Amino acid sequence: AINSLLRNTGLAVYCTWIPGVGDIPDALEQLNPELLITFNTSAEDLMEIASVRDRVAQSVPLIVVRDQTDEATISNDISHGARDSVSMRHPERIQTVVRRELRAFRMERTLTSTLNAAQDYRHQLETVLRRSKDAIAQVQEGIVVEANTSWLELFGFHDAGALIGQP
Repeated sequence: AINSLLRNTGLAVYCTWIPGVGDIPDALEQLNPELLITFNTSAEDLMEIASVRDRVAQSVPLIVVRDQTDEATISNDISHGARDSVSMRHPERIQTVVRRELRAFRMERTLTSTLNAAQDYRHQLETVLRRSKDAIAQVQEGIVVEANTSWLELFGFHDAGALIGQP
């Protein structure tokens, strides 16, 4: 039902049934899902699923689908680790919640990837600065933020600390 509901709204989905909580870690590692959906799950099982998810793939959203929900049920499900709780009686809300959670997950994944790439580039820059025999100074908005040993020697500085932060 969920597969059809999401496909009919234009979402390209591929649903995989995971038979038990013990199978979730392998599924999270092998399938790399963007979303977990559980059906009519007890509070104890929901907490266990959320705990496994948090250990293996913390950023993957977890949504609970119930036959019917109310504010107390939604609040309880969220407090037990779900991102939201929806009812099969309101398919348009299911679609909206799934779209929201997929968008948030994808944005977080992109941001994490971008930050990791920036850290890698920063590390590469630091390596070039350390190993280069050429005199190199890094200047941002007219202020010296970093200089390698060759640059310090060329301009007669003994310590970069006296130079960093200067125009």
